[in-house]
Amino acid sequence: MSTFKNTHNMMSKSKDHKTKKQATVTLKDGSLITLRYNDRFTVRGQICFSHFLSPLSPKQIESKNDRRDEWAKSEDRVGPYYHDDPNVPYGELTIKNVDIISRSPGRTTDSERFALDHFFESVNFDHGIKKMSLKHYAAQLSTGAMNNEGQFMNCPFDDELNLGSEVICEGIIYFTKTGNPAIELTGVYTVGAPVYLDRSKYRNKHDAAA
Repeated sequence: MSTFKNTHNMMSKSKDHKTKKQATVTLKDGSLITLRYNDRFTVRGQICFSHFLSPLSPKQIESKNDRRDEWAKSEDRVGPYYHDDPNVPYGELTIKNVDIISRSPGRTTDSERFALDHFFESVNFDHGIKKMSLKHYAAQLSTGAMNNEGQFMNCPFDDELNLGSEVICEGIIYFTKTGNPAIELTGVYTVGAPVYLDRSKYRNKHDAAA
């Protein structure tokens, strides 16, 4: 299994924390929110793609870019569509039946609204099922498990998690070098003991079209 290396250089390519600390953002519904660097959110769902412990290869990233182009063409979107840089490796996790775990009962924070704005539905199947993809660029990623009492225990994962595993994911807001707000995965916790991907049974294939 390949691992994240040269973390400092990787982080400097993917984002620039000093560029911007705060921004006003327009959501898809036209409403305005204010995002600050390191604002946090938490989501829960079931894994449908697991490649967050090791970085995607340049070939895999290029393949994802090609799928985005195909999707944009099928939707008559005006290009060019967003492409990930194959030279900036990242890990990725996609969950379905995703929902926000509110940090402030009774209200939704702006960072949670930004996360909600990143929910999507697959184009070709699973219609009506909300999904979310989260990337991370650094070697430091919190992992662990939640026991029956709802307590979190930190522990390393031995492999990618099994498809269908219930997880709780933590993320933060950061700003890219162009000043745009983005989301990074910072923690993954299984609900119950971790179950690892059965590589003899599954093809660990991304089923998201975005």
